Amino acid sequence: MRDNNVFITGQIFVTLLAIGLNHDTAPVDLRERLAVSESEIPGQLAQIKAATGASESLILSTCNRTEVVIQGEHTDETAMLHWLAKRADLDPAQLSAHIYRYHDADAARHLMRVAAGLDSLVLGEPQIFGQLKTAMAVAKANGHLGSSMHHLLQHVFGAAKKVRTQTDVGKEPVSVAFAAVRLAERVFDSLEDCNAVLLGAGETCALVGRHLRQRGIGELRLVNRSMGRCREVAAELNAQALPLNQLGDALVHADLLVCSTAAPLPLVGKGMVERALKARRRRPIMIVDVAVPRDVEPEVDELADVYLYSVDDLREVIDKGRAKRAEAGSRAELIIEAEIESLARDQAVRDAGRHVAQLRQRGASQAEVALTKSLSRLRKGESPELVLARMAHELTQKLLHEPSLGLRDAATHPEQLAQALKVLGLDKDDRD
Repeated sequence: MRDNNVFITGQIFVTLLAIGLNHDTAPVDLRERLAVSESEIPGQLAQIKAATGASESLILSTCNRTEVVIQGEHTDETAMLHWLAKRADLDPAQLSAHIYRYHDADAARHLMRVAAGLDSLVLGEPQIFGQLKTAMAVAKANGHLGSSMHHLLQHVFGAAKKVRTQTDVGKEPVSVAFAAVRLAERVFDSLEDCNAVLLGAGETCALVGRHLRQRGIGELRLVNRSMGRCREVAAELNAQALPLNQLGDALVHADLLVCSTAAPLPLVGKGMVERALKARRRRPIMIVDVAVPRDVEPEVDELADVYLYSVDDLREVIDKGRAKRAEAGSRAELIIEAEIESLARDQAVRDAGRHVAQLRQRGASQAEVALTKSLSRLRKGESPELVLARMAHELTQKLLHEPSLGLRDAATHPEQLAQALKVLGLDKDDRD
């Protein structure tokens, strides 16, 4: 049975909330409206803190999901929904149907599934682990990650590593990059007779390039805003590196265009593609846009000689490989449940440490008061023996007052009484 209250600790209720949308709950046009670039995250985290009162938070934004994780004694889910709705320029009620929400242990469980790739469009894909690590680093660098969420994320990453090493979930992964190339193989008779342009020099485009080279692609061009990274990846792929302002010229030679950048606005417009098609004498172009926000204007799909696919169109190819790893996924879920139990135990130990410190502080405070009174009496000339006896009596009374009341209250509840006696060390026969 799942324990959904592992974060309930005595009189303190620490709320953990994971809220967002992904490839299963929202189409790409909605996901891109909520996408957050890495440079935006610090400012957005500050807004979230002001809106929700969360003491800790992080934002995870990829091509397939945008979600926010917040933690604190008082967090406001409704405020978080309104924040997301404002960013998407939608009514909260309209957005709510596409949003998932997980609380406390369910939120921790969800994060473990995400980190392990169990909640990805590509089951077992490894990139999400690094993306979550980056989200953690950004939150920490900007003062939005404290000890509680840091401790939680250590368990999250630990669970993901166990899933990777102890199951076959990550074996033979069908990545988005692989799916894009497989889709191209369906469209073209042979990739050896095709030329390709990759827009972006990140991990996805680099992986697409490797798959294309393995299949004997003809000319390969890599276009990117940053030429340093562009040249580095192009050298690995034996491709031509081009700056972004030469994208239009590169399209003239492209039978296949694969896009994956972090640009906030489309880089490939309808006019650019029309000019390329005219120069190509209407020879068709296949475009696979896996970026979120999209790199290609939706209007490009209106052109007769263009085959435009988004990341959502890759689902059929991906699902075929997904079935092979479904059995391993069951084993992975068991690992995550075990990690949730471990997290609950660790949380209990951490809470016990805080309670012990609180108890010791109370005892030290009462002892200091008793000592101050006793020293005052000694200065007045009272008998040291009487002063010490009185101090011992008063201190004993104060230290044992609340435990005594607790024992009386527990007297009519045998289980509570037995637990109280054990805590106070009174469950053993004290004859020594």
